[in-house]
Amino acid sequence: MDQAGCGAGVAGAAATLRVSRIISRPLTTISVAVMVMRYYGSKADLFAAAVAIDPGLPNLPLEPREAIGRTLVRHFLTLWEENEGLTALMRVGATDPAAADRMQNVLREQLIPLARRVGPEPEQAPMRAALCSSAVLGLALTRYVLRFPASVALSPEEIVDWLVPRQSRFAR
Repeated sequence: MDQAGCGAGVAGAAATLRVSRIISRPLTTISVAVMVMRYYGSKADLFAAAVAIDPGLPNLPLEPREAIGRTLVRHFLTLWEENEGLTALMRVGATDPAAADRMQNVLREQLIPLARRVGPEPEQAPMRAALCSSAVLGLALTRYVLRFPASVALSPEEIVDWLVPRQSRFAR
């Protein structure tokens, strides 16, 4: 066999390899999609299973009472600083009803009961919990998702100093 024939064989093999890769990518994608549907039902359900939210609010110390705001802010800062899944959930939660529901479950199951325990008027607990979470989620949005330079530049202690008066007011 001459060199031209050998070169054509190599070129043909390379073309075949490229074609097989092009074909295999969609097949791999289809296979992954089928597995997601089989085991989780949907991409949203897969995401929900991957991102577990348990801020552990029932275990927070509630005494001394004047320190509740500081305790809450530090606790939420620690959660957001250590869990990138929360940032992903925040991004998706703005557009996906299932992700938004996961976030709302935390409000219903943990923050409202906490507000009932620490607030003076239990009937105001849903309002207090919603306002408390709006401050924390607003910070999370500007610091971790949108990455506003002024929010990113704040040290954790500066954040605590700024947010504690507001969080303390919601707890009184």
